[in-house]
Amino acid sequence: MNKRLVTILVCIFLIASSLVIFLPVEAMKFSGNTIYVGGGGPGNYTRIQYAIDNSNVGDTVFVYSGLYIENVIVDKSINLIGEHKNTTIINGNGSGVVINILADYINISGFTITNGGPLAQNFDAGIKIGSNYNTISDCNISSNKYYGLYLHKDPYTKNNTIKSNTFFNNSYGIFAYYAKTNKISLNTFKSNKDYGLFLIGLSDDNLISDNKFIENNYAIRIKGSTLNTVIKNLLMKNKYGIYFCCGANNNIVYRNIFIKNTNWHATDVASNIWDNESVGNYWDDYTGADADSNGIGDTPYYISGGDSKDNYPLMEPLVDNIPPLVVILNPKEGYFHFSGIKLLPTFLNLIADTMGFGGFRVRPVQVKVEDDIDSPEDVSVYMYVKEDEQGEMTWNSDKKIFERKWIGPDLGVYTLNITAEDTSGNIGYAEMEVWYFCFIPEVVADIL
Repeated sequence: MNKRLVTILVCIFLIASSLVIFLPVEAMKFSGNTIYVGGGGPGNYTRIQYAIDNSNVGDTVFVYSGLYIENVIVDKSINLIGEHKNTTIINGNGSGVVINILADYINISGFTITNGGPLAQNFDAGIKIGSNYNTISDCNISSNKYYGLYLHKDPYTKNNTIKSNTFFNNSYGIFAYYAKTNKISLNTFKSNKDYGLFLIGLSDDNLISDNKFIENNYAIRIKGSTLNTVIKNLLMKNKYGIYFCCGANNNIVYRNIFIKNTNWHATDVASNIWDNESVGNYWDDYTGADADSNGIGDTPYYISGGDSKDNYPLMEPLVDNIPPLVVILNPKEGYFHFSGIKLLPTFLNLIADTMGFGGFRVRPVQVKVEDDIDSPEDVSVYMYVKEDEQGEMTWNSDKKIFERKWIGPDLGVYTLNITAEDTSGNIGYAEMEVWYFCFIPEVVADIL
């Protein structure tokens, strides 16, 4: 073996041996169990709440298709997964909150959630979120007597993702109060009696993107909230389109499609931004010309209610079908690494050589993401090793990159894969073959 390589390996081994006792708790790897509800299997629970009560943090509660008449409280960080959203039904029996989320990092998908209570003062809802970093996806949230989803926490509920759901025939589809930095994307809001989406009370800096608002009373209302981004939504056949009032300033609205809304497309009695200085929105009642055929109207579209205007109205709707660009910054191709720290250029034609101990990396995997429309922080980025999901990467606002610690496998060659999904559902990816040394077996590191 090359003497230089032997020297490097020996030095790294000595360093690793001296540092093992300082492995932090984050190095430990937890793997949750799966608990089953319904389905008739031996040991399966008959009620969802029983399974949740007997679960531990990190577990998955899997619910087979069926009708479950109960009001569920989720007070620990688990996955609650239904077999199929059309056939796995949680019915609140017309009272209270059907699913009440009290802990952070809860994932819920695959259910019809229906028949929540009628009392606004009690915050009755199909789902109530009073915590942070939760994901609600692929659910039918329908026919709840008041709120479909109620989003509120004192002082704030933040960083929740509401994605790919249908809100149908509720009084309010989503009502958000003191809700910040949440993502509401790829949902359908249809036939909600009062509002599809209502943001109120300092619900600032939320992303509302790629949703369909169809045949609601109001599609969207934003009151007393700022810095929200409303982008790439379809507002069609609602009685009223989007309404800003009561101190709702400095929100931005662009690349949306307004078609056949009965009374008006938009009213702004505050002061908001209706284009991004290059493109605005598509309005089916815009009558201006496009003399230079650049796809942008030559005269503004004026918003009712005040002095706001869309300076760059679109002549035709724009479609986003370009995936994000993903670049892996660390590990660095063509270099040896120790615990994620770049050391020396490789030889032996290795793509990347990532060395660590106990599966723990001092420096996380780092990724840069660019999108033609969305801001990078609005893109969802996930990390996989050998097709096993490690989890969602975290946006570092100082470095303007995504990061996640890699709980590494044992010795071997592994594929590190990064996927990035923009708010329109376009997926970009990057991958890298990593030759991984683990001086301490992973099972030993878990014990330390």
